[in-house]
Amino acid sequence: TVEPAVAEKLAAAFPDIEVVEAPTPEIDDMLGSMSEWMDQQNDNRPSYADFDVPLEALEAFFEAAAMLYRAAPWHVVPDDETLVAVTIEALGVRDGVLIVIGQEDLSYGVILFPDLAHYEAFVASATDFDPDDIPELPPHLALSFDRGADVDPELRKEIAAHGWEVADRNAYPWPMAIEARSTRAASPRKIRILEALARALPQLLEEDQPLDDAWIAGIELSRKLRVKSYPGEVEVVLTTPYGEFGDDTEFTDAATEALLEDFARSGEARRLADPHACRIVLDIAAAQFDVHALDLDAKTLRFILFEVLPRDACVNASDARPIIEALRALVRYLRRELGMEDAEACLRALGGSAIRNLETRLEDEDYFSPVKSIMMEAADAGFDIDTEEGIEQWLRFREESALAPRNVPSSKPDKKDRKKRRKAARAARKRNR
Repeated sequence: TVEPAVAEKLAAAFPDIEVVEAPTPEIDDMLGSMSEWMDQQNDNRPSYADFDVPLEALEAFFEAAAMLYRAAPWHVVPDDETLVAVTIEALGVRDGVLIVIGQEDLSYGVILFPDLAHYEAFVASATDFDPDDIPELPPHLALSFDRGADVDPELRKEIAAHGWEVADRNAYPWPMAIEARSTRAASPRKIRILEALARALPQLLEEDQPLDDAWIAGIELSRKLRVKSYPGEVEVVLTTPYGEFGDDTEFTDAATEALLEDFARSGEARRLADPHACRIVLDIAAAQFDVHALDLDAKTLRFILFEVLPRDACVNASDARPIIEALRALVRYLRRELGMEDAEACLRALGGSAIRNLETRLEDEDYFSPVKSIMMEAADAGFDIDTEEGIEQWLRFREESALAPRNVPSSKPDKKDRKKRRKAARAARKRNR
């Protein structure tokens, strides 16, 4: 109820508004509902007691998570497409798929999928993500590290009260079991799985040269590791690259290959020295934009030519003319043979000074990404970066001569430098897919 004195002041201040003195039960109802909701929220606050595991198991989990955070796998593993196969027979894990996230320093953690099919389903869900229609995610386990400022104060008190180890103020671990659209407290078995992984992965990541061989040259690295996992030890087998997903046949686009073969026999390609010179553009369109050659539009084509190629692709300025000329002929062929919708706009994008502009971009080393700079150094030194043999020779040469990449000290490469090299080589191996 509004007090009379207050009502008078309000009426004087707002003469056009009628001020009524009367009870306001609606506000009481609203406040009651809010209080009830807040009580429910307090009851639903996360707690490590939700995991229903012994305190000793949680202590072991925190210790292992701190080890993993200090190992900083996101500064070693090139990207979240670098897969590690995981088998822990004692805990029912066979050929699981492990990925590491955090390479962009946004959020750190690891994710374990039951198998390759679940991983691919997760990737498809992420690719087709619609905030208005959140998809059902395939089951997986995750260990994330959160900033202390983002962690519920009650959780921080719980951790401090038990004296559990936390590696850094930005390294509060949280285990999650994700199913469909919900996140559940991880079961005791899943806590053990995450603990075992957190102890085993840092050991694998210590093997710099074998990891280079695995992630750059595709030579399988597999290790059997016995690690603690409360209440005893378990054997963890880690293998990378992950079987068929690490094979280059993954990147073979039969449709693009067939299209280029037909194009090469066409009248439009008759005067071209290399009708396949445009292949790299088609591969980028398919891999990064999910666009087939026939569906290319001028905007995407310009972005690939003048942004993606100069920044990421290992091509020289001398490649600009063959690429543009092959694209012009291909677009004309697609317009005639298959009725390409945006052909005229694409031809305009490829006309005029397109060759000169692309040459200028490809010559500008300041525009190169760090990955491209490293790979171009290898090419300039005479190594064939399009073959596994050439990459292996380059690696041996670097190890033997201690030749450092541009802008990198000549001492032993640090974790971030090695990650760039590995990512560069993976990109190079995809060039001719």
